Amino acid sequence: MKKAFQIRSELIPPRGAKAVGTHTDGRVIYEMYDVLDPRPTEKVPILDPLTGKEMWKKNQATGEPMYPLMRAVAVRRDKRFVLERDGNGQVAMQEGFEPTDEELAEVQAARQREIFAADLASEAVNRGLNAADVLDLLAGGKKVPANVPGPDTIYPYEKGGGHWILSDGSKFRGTRTAAETAELLLEDDVMPAPQEEDERAAAILEGVEITIPKEEILAAAAEGSNYDPNPLPTGFEE
Repeated sequence: MKKAFQIRSELIPPRGAKAVGTHTDGRVIYEMYDVLDPRPTEKVPILDPLTGKEMWKKNQATGEPMYPLMRAVAVRRDKRFVLERDGNGQVAMQEGFEPTDEELAEVQAARQREIFAADLASEAVNRGLNAADVLDLLAGGKKVPANVPGPDTIYPYEKGGGHWILSDGSKFRGTRTAAETAELLLEDDVMPAPQEEDERAAAILEGVEITIPKEEILAAAAEGSNYDPNPLPTGFEE
């Protein structure tokens, strides 16, 4: 399907329009004075031609007046507008194109922030400073701690913006529930090494006199055999 061709009509202002300025986007601003607006924009009461008084809608049952009768009339007013093409060969007068004071203030503030950020970055580079140096200076010479987990951190550790660090140092992005699930799956996948099993068995057997040599139990633990981690001392029976 071919794209519809837009007709670029000439932006010719209507007769009587006067150019008074230029919009921020480059369009010419026009004004027209005491123009008859063809649309009914005002309502006036209907007057009785005999008495000259306002006419009222009456209740058909009781004859009591309910509300005054009104009619819409066109008015004469001043117009301030820019011309805009509609793509179909027509040119329309667009009123209400000017931003409000709040919108102008917000645009100006955003522009000032952009200028400040650019000037700050340029000045920092000229002085040989990086972002960390600037933060330290703003903090009064104190080192600004980085957002990294400490030794007593509970995982998953939140860095902000949906970014997390798991206990194995890997990074994760998602919701808190998803990060906690990933951490649980990570903990389930961690299996103790054979050396850790040997140390655990040795700690259990420490200070306990048994009839089975420790070497045999440690060897069985290394082979994966089932063994009793809490054997009864010598002289005890079940």
